[in-house]
Amino acid sequence: MFQHSLSPYDEKSAQDAAKLLPRLKEQASMATTITHPLFMASFTPNELKIEIKKLLPDKSPGPSGITNRMLQAGDIDFQVLTLIFFNGFWKSHTQPTNWQLSLILI
Repeated sequence: MFQHSLSPYDEKSAQDAAKLLPRLKEQASMATTITHPLFMASFTPNELKIEIKKLLPDKSPGPSGITNRMLQAGDIDFQVLTLIFFNGFWKSHTQPTNWQLSLILI
């Protein structure tokens, strides 16, 4: 797919991950439907504030282009919107497709 010599894309790793995907989907479909109470509570504004402060400011952004500095510079309105955004995913037990193969630290 990306054959340029300077490309960071690793075709073999991508193919290996693609081979694992059917097994991971099968395991996910057999997961229990009982939800632990810990996973029922929404994130609080204080939790969000604490976790944003922990972010290392000079880390590279992900595919969205949003940097940790941007998250840390957000005012209270930004934090409220961010909280609504993440709590919406949390309460609905869904996540964007792009996040399904990512490690998300909140």
